[in-house]
Amino acid sequence: MLISKKTFLVLILLIFLLGFALRAVEVLSGDFVFLFDQGRDYLDVRKIVVEHKLTLIGPHTGIGGVFTGPGWYYLLAIPFILWKGHPFGGQVFMLLGGLLALILAYWVNRKIFNPWVGLIAFFLTAVSRPIFSHATMVWSPHLIPPLVLLSFYFLYGYFQTRKGVFLLITYFLFALMYHFELAVMAACLVYTSFFLLAVDRKTKLKTYFCCLLALILGFGPAILFEARHRFIQTKSFFDFFFGQGGTGKFFHLNRAVQLDHLKSFWSNLVSTFNLPQPAMNIFLIVTLMMIIWLWRQNFLNKAQRKLFLYFLFFPFVTFSFYLFFPNAVWQWYLTHLYFVYMSIASIVIYFSVKQLKILRIIYFVFIILMVFSSLKTLRNRYKYDFIDPRGTVGFKSKLEAIDYIYQDAKGEEFNVLVFTPPIYDYPYRYLLSWYGEKKYGFVPEDRKEGLLYLWIEPDPTKPWTYQGWLETVVREGKIVKEEKLPSGFIIQKRYVEER
Repeated sequence: MLISKKTFLVLILLIFLLGFALRAVEVLSGDFVFLFDQGRDYLDVRKIVVEHKLTLIGPHTGIGGVFTGPGWYYLLAIPFILWKGHPFGGQVFMLLGGLLALILAYWVNRKIFNPWVGLIAFFLTAVSRPIFSHATMVWSPHLIPPLVLLSFYFLYGYFQTRKGVFLLITYFLFALMYHFELAVMAACLVYTSFFLLAVDRKTKLKTYFCCLLALILGFGPAILFEARHRFIQTKSFFDFFFGQGGTGKFFHLNRAVQLDHLKSFWSNLVSTFNLPQPAMNIFLIVTLMMIIWLWRQNFLNKAQRKLFLYFLFFPFVTFSFYLFFPNAVWQWYLTHLYFVYMSIASIVIYFSVKQLKILRIIYFVFIILMVFSSLKTLRNRYKYDFIDPRGTVGFKSKLEAIDYIYQDAKGEEFNVLVFTPPIYDYPYRYLLSWYGEKKYGFVPEDRKEGLLYLWIEPDPTKPWTYQGWLETVVREGKIVKEEKLPSGFIIQKRYVEER
């Protein structure tokens, strides 16, 4: 296991380059997905930066009437300002966030355990499909990983020193998660509190009080919003679980079975490690056996052992937590578990390989398979995502459609109506306002009069649905021409006579 410091640094560099290459395709190509969420967020950030309309709430959650915190918007305002509204700035920001999570995976595990555990966690994080995909799209849940990793570090600091300041910072980090993904925040907060009360049982009452103050500080915008709006989010939250929104029942075992929560958790586990399915099953069996073996040994100090136990219980308590959730459990609700699984695997691999020679060969084979799988993914990313246009979901394709409309109008003012499967045309409205104003000095409205362009994004699963929109919503006007662009967009030109 011992190698020279120079060789160790070379491994660090190679892993970082692999992780960077997997995450940087969108930034290097200048093309990326720009959909409903991205358009909505940029419109809201523009209100903050350009119109100076500050907000106490962020994007809407999956619970009606409940929002995440505004921290995501104010953070996104930084690249918005630096790149003058260009969405590419947000993409660079996400790449930096993804690289920060990668570096923290190494640093946190190195600090808690040792450099080799850090190196293994560094590699697993670099090649994990769901983790490197976080850098490919501007979206608030994708900035959760740094907060999760830092919460592990400070929680370990508390187990090691029993100084309340470490736990206070941990709870403040949980509160900050509310600004990016409410479900992850709730799962981390509930489980950690449960673990301290039921398993650790060494936390003083005054420490809990300080943690409560940390939560109040992190939840500050939500508290102010609730006070100003008669606790509308609190009412919506309780109605979701206890009222009609949650079928009036707090425990949803039948609903969890129907929605197949177990399948979501299993998918979360197996997608963490970049292995083909047969090898994945063997990897999990071997690792589970070694967890049992490792727990019976005395390789970890008391604080490390406590954190390891914290990791082991985390998936089971999170699953129990979601039995109270009456909706589907999406993968971004379980982002924290990716890092739990990778930390467990890193610890197990290091101590197993160190003590048992036969496992050196077994885990070496798994790592080689991960490397080959990652190189195959890398090749496909640069062969397809880097070169090929992304169709109607792509940023460049949308700009090309805008250029087509403006150039076809030949300086005449016009209106634009958009058909898009998500119904809300946020990405189109933002790009028309930002790009149209910047390049052509004119921003079209969405009135059905004069020169009117219908910008149609066909639903790939139901490509005929836009016909109903044409027959019911936009019957006005004389059709001049209809063009299908290479990206798949359909542009219909009409003239609507004034009444």
